[in-house]
Amino acid sequence: MNCQRCQGMMVEERIFTQQGGSRISRCLLCGDIIDTRVIFNRDRYQIRFHEAEAEKAYQDRLRLSA
Repeated sequence: MNCQRCQGMMVEERIFTQQGGSRISRCLLCGDIIDTRVIFNRDRYQIRFHEAEAEKAYQDRLRLSA
């Protein structure tokens, strides 16, 4: 698997916390860390970003047609 930021090599690691263990992927070049929470938050941000863009485009169209 390649890193989304730098296209470097990702390695899978297991980390342990007080809440238990989980698997993460870490880039060997830039250190970017990906786990299920990061993926969830990035997806949620993308949805909000696209909704905001769509709303702005809609408002622009309303302004132009008036």
